[in-house]
Amino acid sequence: MANLHADIGWLATSDEVAQAHAEKSVIIMNTLEKMGFVSDSYAHTLTARVALLSGLNEKGLAEAQRGRVQAKDDFQRAHAQSVEGEALVKLGRLGEAQPLLMAAHEKLASMNDARHLRTRQSAQRLELCNAATSGRK
Repeated sequence: MANLHADIGWLATSDEVAQAHAEKSVIIMNTLEKMGFVSDSYAHTLTARVALLSGLNEKGLAEAQRGRVQAKDDFQRAHAQSVEGEALVKLGRLGEAQPLLMAAHEKLASMNDARHLRTRQSAQRLELCNAATSGRK
């Protein structure tokens, strides 16, 4: 359910809708965390996505890194790596973010159709990083 709200927040066309779904995700994830259910790669990556939607970029980075380290397969690892790259972009650490995002997107694109949500998300994260990098030059 929290993942659904995080995805709806990402797909939302307005900031109000995105924020409303981010808040729902935070409530769900906080409840799960208190119950001790946030302990695997997928949960850490989801917690990172919710943190980033809420503007908690340092927490998002830490959770995405936990998710990447605990990943059980290439898909989970690439998804967590993509979210980690997003956190680095939001923290202004573009030099670290770009290679991470490129590798994550290449892996996700090789495993999924270009229309797959995680592939589209990784492409958008990479585009945002490239735009931010171009803006600094």
